[in-house]
Amino acid sequence: MDREEIDREDINEVLRNALLENKLLLTGIDTDKIVKYLELVWEANKKLNLTGAKNINELIEEHFVDSLMLLKFYNPPPGKWCDLGSGAGFPGLPLKLVMEKNKMYLLEASRKKINFLKHAVNVLNLKEVEFLKGRAENVAREENCREKFDYLVARAVAEMPVLVETGLPLVKTGGLMFAYKGSRGEEEIKKAKNALEECGGKVIERHHYSISGRGKGVIYSIKKINNTPVKYPRREGIPRKKPL
Repeated sequence: MDREEIDREDINEVLRNALLENKLLLTGIDTDKIVKYLELVWEANKKLNLTGAKNINELIEEHFVDSLMLLKFYNPPPGKWCDLGSGAGFPGLPLKLVMEKNKMYLLEASRKKINFLKHAVNVLNLKEVEFLKGRAENVAREENCREKFDYLVARAVAEMPVLVETGLPLVKTGGLMFAYKGSRGEEEIKKAKNALEECGGKVIERHHYSISGRGKGVIYSIKKINNTPVKYPRREGIPRKKPL
């Protein structure tokens, strides 16, 4: 089924209402860039299936607003960010649009999605954005990436044991990984107990939220308290087949 056609006024109205309902005050932010980004995702979604959003409300509330919920709980100092499994750019590009002074690395294995991200960043004229094409298991072994990021964000990427093994090796000791999860978050955290111990992480906070009084989520703040042993992450595909 073809997704609905929308125009800029539709996006502006839905965005404005969603931000108000969820008490996200984006003072001093270039909302024209946000609207343009949403337009780009919506158009590309017709061919690339970047998200499952069936209408503009879903795209804005369940993807864009959801990406920004971290900032309701945490005001991070400027730093070097990695968005693991970026896809259409959620949550990395919404966070970058709001925190322009931070450097954002978008890590994505799909060539088509990387091409979309590059196009979007170019159209939006965003500075300090880099692209990492590949699987996290491989990127995390590269010297210029391993334990080099102050923050890592991951949304709708993998279950927590896999996410911990593939994500924490990218984070500096003392840095933070933010994992966006839904109703099965606590179940996943329990499964990730061994992965957290092995890879040097510790859950320090749980940020529960709801979007427009409907969809519920939780963001887990995981602090990197020790270096990750060199044997992690294991070879490509192994973390999913045999979680720690």
